[in-house]
Amino acid sequence: MCIRDRLEDALKKAHAAGSPKIVVDLKGAEFISSSGWGALVAYLKRTRTAGGDIRLAAMVEKVDKVFRLMEFDSLIDAFPDIEAAVKSYGG
Repeated sequence: MCIRDRLEDALKKAHAAGSPKIVVDLKGAEFISSSGWGALVAYLKRTRTAGGDIRLAAMVEKVDKVFRLMEFDSLIDAFPDIEAAVKSYGG
């Protein structure tokens, strides 16, 4: 299963479970395709519509570079690790 499929599956499960605050750990992701980013943005919209949000955590440098190049940093917050992402929710 590719990263996009795993990402979409995890986001779908979290959304179906009613999880309003989602942290996506990208530590092991060396590359995210445009369809992967598209899935993330689609679920970001769904999650925000339901009153929640998505945070990204632990992006490797190559993924972070693409994230910023595509200006997704203006859409979604990213953090150096899971702990910081969770704390950003105030919990």
